[in-house]
Amino acid sequence: MNEIQETAPFFEELKKLRVERDIELAEIATRTKINLDYLESLESGDFTFLPYVYVRLFMKAYAVEVGAETDEVLQQLDHLMDRQTPAEELPANDELHEEAHLDEDVVLPTPSVNNLSSSVVKVAVLLVVVFFGVWVVRQIAGEGEEGSIEEPSQMAIPVAPKITDQQLNADFVPTDEDQEWNLEPPYILTMSAEEETWYELETDYSGNITSANLNRDGDISLQFGENLYLRIERAADVSVTLNGTPIPLPDETHPADIIYDGQEKRLTIRSYTPR
Repeated sequence: MNEIQETAPFFEELKKLRVERDIELAEIATRTKINLDYLESLESGDFTFLPYVYVRLFMKAYAVEVGAETDEVLQQLDHLMDRQTPAEELPANDELHEEAHLDEDVVLPTPSVNNLSSSVVKVAVLLVVVFFGVWVVRQIAGEGEEGSIEEPSQMAIPVAPKITDQQLNADFVPTDEDQEWNLEPPYILTMSAEEETWYELETDYSGNITSANLNRDGDISLQFGENLYLRIERAADVSVTLNGTPIPLPDETHPADIIYDGQEKRLTIRSYTPR
């Protein structure tokens, strides 16, 4: 995020960057489907308007729209909110030094024989890892119904998002219920459905959001490390457990969100009531 200086809070510099690039906040709201009030809160440094998993997702989308370095923005947000940035988002030290010193006029040296040999070794190691992964998948598939934990993408065909934040804000009134759930990682989520219903899922701030349909009498089981975001189309049609404990969802055919924060040991159930 070269355009953003360290002399002012990063959210103020993000707003300054947006203004300099002549980008209206309403344009970002239209493209990202994020409520305009939430975007204004981000620019003012108010990060308490929603559970942190939402704030982080919205900040990432906002940073992309204004052309900032998303990894650096999220690291500064995590630091400000005293959160731990997921390890996969932290660049290696070598990469940081390279990015800090590279210039468009610099001519990169021709790779040496040693560098080529190193590259060959890396490719060979990667191939071994890939083949080993294929072997593991085949072993799991051959075990049948032995209770192995699978990702939702292996169990359902991805579909387009069925419910957006914009639709929820327009048609429903959200109500949050926070509960203290003192569970120990790793966390295991299970979900089953009495009727076919849509769901959206992300774990550990990965940025990989699964949007799929859960079939009637179907179920999924997955493991995550610290954070969970789950949106369900109809709460009454779904049963969800976390580490074997049932989550008390509202008995209504309206959407619901489940957010679990492993750092704060807090479970948030967000129910939506029609306006």
